[in-house]
Amino acid sequence: MTLTACGEVRAPGSTAAATPSASASARGASPYVEPGTGDGAPHYNENNAYRQSGDMSPAHAKDAEREAERIRPVLKQLWEQRKWEPSAVRSALLRLGYEEERITKDGKRLGGTLTVRDMFSRYENDGYVTPEGSEPVPYLRF
Repeated sequence: MTLTACGEVRAPGSTAAATPSASASARGASPYVEPGTGDGAPHYNENNAYRQSGDMSPAHAKDAEREAERIRPVLKQLWEQRKWEPSAVRSALLRLGYEEERITKDGKRLGGTLTVRDMFSRYENDGYVTPEGSEPVPYLRF
């Protein structure tokens, strides 16, 4: 008898291309597949945690909505004026009392909660594009 790489015993003359044995299906799902993931890849949830929504207490939800109500009219006015470059958005939000985030060269946060940057481009129709009117991306840290 010969042993195959997966530990199955095969009769002499059998080939490796034979149909999988019942023991393969009896083992069940791979221990590396995460349940509830798109493609079952190992560490999918871990690697995509930033895309998952988190829990928010009712008090924090109320605070966030209050801030959104302050920001919404300012951003709407900028949009109507077609002023969506980061410098215009940054200036308008600084006038609301936000402080621009400051970080040292080695990555240490010095303070502030506001970061406004150009929107990352995305690949579309054989090239990278940034849709008009979507350039600034304000990011507030509470």
